[in-house]
Amino acid sequence: MSPWLSKFFGKRGLGDLAGELEGAVRHARLSAMKLRVAENVLRESRKGVVDRLLIQTALTGFPLSSDSMANMYVKSAIDSARKALRKVKFVRDVLERDYPHVYAGVLRGFIEPAITTLESVALLDKISASGLGVKAEEMEGAASMLSEATELLRNTAKLHGE
Repeated sequence: MSPWLSKFFGKRGLGDLAGELEGAVRHARLSAMKLRVAENVLRESRKGVVDRLLIQTALTGFPLSSDSMANMYVKSAIDSARKALRKVKFVRDVLERDYPHVYAGVLRGFIEPAITTLESVALLDKISASGLGVKAEEMEGAASMLSEATELLRNTAKLHGE
């Protein structure tokens, strides 16, 4: 069923669900990237005695410390993880309802661990500076699992003629 028709009739095809998973992969990768940026900002600020970012931003009229900048990236990373989690849960629910044989036979092994990883980041309020690298690696792993699930879903859609 085409994506245009699926909006009217409610049933989504496997190709549509693969597109949703691609969006989740983008959000998971974006989250991992933002966590890496926050980690780098904090690492660079710890090198010197003076916070260079604070001085540079103060010269522009909007002083912002390295810790504040890192916290903004962490908050944004958590938001991206929440968006990815929402999309993956939606795909899981539709697969369980409309395509249980595909979900149980092919995709559960990829989607369930990814959901667990996404929840470990999405349900946090803050991430400690020492845990940024670990959480970034976890998000990269979740993105990788979701990317594989997307490919499997696309191949399954081709087999079903969708």
